Amino acid sequence: MSRGPGRNILIVEDDQSTLLGWVELLRGAGYLVRGVSSYEEGRQELAMMPDLLITDVRLGVYNGLQLLMRGRMVNPRLQAIVITGYADQIVRREAVYLQAEHLEKPVDADRLLQVVSNALGCSSAVFRVN
Repeated sequence: MSRGPGRNILIVEDDQSTLLGWVELLRGAGYLVRGVSSYEEGRQELAMMPDLLITDVRLGVYNGLQLLMRGRMVNPRLQAIVITGYADQIVRREAVYLQAEHLEKPVDADRLLQVVSNALGCSSAVFRVN
């Protein structure tokens, strides 16, 4: 599997301006990026087997952690970055348990690029789904 730019990333973020900014940033860095704005769209896009899922935690009645668990059922090697606008220790613990990176908004562009690069650099790991 290739490392670095060219890898497939799915972003699920319900704030359109944030979504567009992240998509533009990551495409500019050479990644293949698909951005969607809802849990349901994200669930459908997981069938495309992205290498990395970047998801907001709050997605209507569902959340990004649930989306990650669904994604890992389809692709046990799915890497993930969970992003939230709220300092929530429970979400942080769940993200750690699911072996996902956890970031809080606002996310600095350089930080996001670094975390994406790190996440994709270790994509050979297989995660268990309970």
